[in-house]
Amino acid sequence: MNEVNKTFENPERHIHVKYYNKNSPYYIEDMTKAERDIASHQEYSYLRNNKLSSYNSNDAVLRDRAPVFFDVEIAERKAYNREKVNEQFKQLLQLRGIEIEKDEKLTFTIDPYRYKVTVNGTEDESLKKKIEEVLETAENSRELFYHIVSSLSADSSQYSTDKSMKQAVIRAVSDATGYYLNELNVVDGRFVTEKGEDVFEIFEKSIKEDSSIPEFSKGYIITGYKEDMDELAQRGIDNVGDLVLSIEYENGSFYDIAQSENFGTGKTDWIEQMQKAKIIEYEKNKRTEEQDTEIINSDKFTYKEVQNKLIKEILEITGYDLNNLERKDGRFLTGEKEDIFEIYKKELLVEHLIKELEESKIDYYGEMLKRFAKEDNFFIGKDEEKTISLEKDTWIDNKSASFLNNDIYG
Repeated sequence: MNEVNKTFENPERHIHVKYYNKNSPYYIEDMTKAERDIASHQEYSYLRNNKLSSYNSNDAVLRDRAPVFFDVEIAERKAYNREKVNEQFKQLLQLRGIEIEKDEKLTFTIDPYRYKVTVNGTEDESLKKKIEEVLETAENSRELFYHIVSSLSADSSQYSTDKSMKQAVIRAVSDATGYYLNELNVVDGRFVTEKGEDVFEIFEKSIKEDSSIPEFSKGYIITGYKEDMDELAQRGIDNVGDLVLSIEYENGSFYDIAQSENFGTGKTDWIEQMQKAKIIEYEKNKRTEEQDTEIINSDKFTYKEVQNKLIKEILEITGYDLNNLERKDGRFLTGEKEDIFEIYKKELLVEHLIKELEESKIDYYGEMLKRFAKEDNFFIGKDEEKTISLEKDTWIDNKSASFLNNDIYG
């Protein structure tokens, strides 16, 4: 679309006429007012910046596509990865001639520093030893450790930021120096070797001499891990928990523990349920947006509709309910005598990034506030059926009116 627009002498004018000039041969039929506003904004943005700064799921070009929910996508990807790991582990067992009996539930626990695996849940010591050997060969245990990390959900009781920080710095120092901080002593706030050498100095030297690390990154790496090492030394390394991770295995699949999300075979129905719930919510919100659009595009607005829209907008952005504010000299004032419009304007400019949309929206609601602050019957319920012709009023133009629809900000 952008390339086609640029073939015209005046690309911006072409964008305008194809969405708003019904007499133009380029006019596009079968679009709602909201879709025209979205499409024109997207194309203006692309033309000016050669990229999209944002996108709107209600864009007409996406009309026939199912909505995309990124948390559902992430969950589906994790479930897919789990099936692949299951297949790989089965192949490892088959190659070694190891057979785990049906319905036997095992728990694999992995040390976060040397990636040593412990198998629990079986009294067969021979089986236990064989599985541990398989996992500790060719970094299989390390791969399984990070697969568990990538499968952790937000409510996992196995994880914490402190544990993660400790694991990361110990592994980084070990990879660079061969020393494990959790096996060293702390002297004068520094981790030292048996010979009394400062481990950080060894680490720093190793990073500086590592040709595989870009020069511009070395300073950040050294500084970042120095801070973490100092924190561990100060707090006492044993006073920070270890990121020891466990996962269960049964009937050919790994199963997550100590969290609400499970990506094991037969345990992923919750992903489908989450998607169904999101689709229902999406359709509900879409119907609401369409109803709002119908109101915007009509010649007449009921007094109550305009009033409710104003109250809702101000409450969502500022936290203040207009019903509870003082009205004076055409302004709504808080208990501290602050002009609610100034608060609204400041909050909106902080919250949103699309400047041209913000300004039109601010202008629209600013005029709305001025008008209703002066009206004595603003909150009189009997006037619900009173109608106001907004399109004919001088205090609103078509550009501002289009931004009353919240889906513009999608």
